[in-house]
Amino acid sequence: MKGGMGNLMKQAQQMQANIEKAQKELANMEVVGQAGGGMVKITMTGKHDVKRVEIEDALFSDDKDMLEDLIAAAVNDANRQVEKTSQERMAGMMPPGMQMPF
Repeated sequence: MKGGMGNLMKQAQQMQANIEKAQKELANMEVVGQAGGGMVKITMTGKHDVKRVEIEDALFSDDKDMLEDLIAAAVNDANRQVEKTSQERMAGMMPPGMQMPF
């Protein structure tokens, strides 16, 4: 019985270490959100920090409202990618039936 509890504690510590490692990796990852067929691109980290904004020159002569909408759509796309990647990565670390609140 004592060995079983020790093994359980070891597994819990290992799982915690794996989760912490994955969280660090996710924080440092970068995703690219796009809008307008790639005319606007937003590079974002796993911490949701925007690292880079790329806008095709042709959009600067277009409607300002449309450009603003495309930037917002690209940011939202990048956010969805961060969330999806985080959920997929963390889901693989949890025992069956357990869910993380990500």
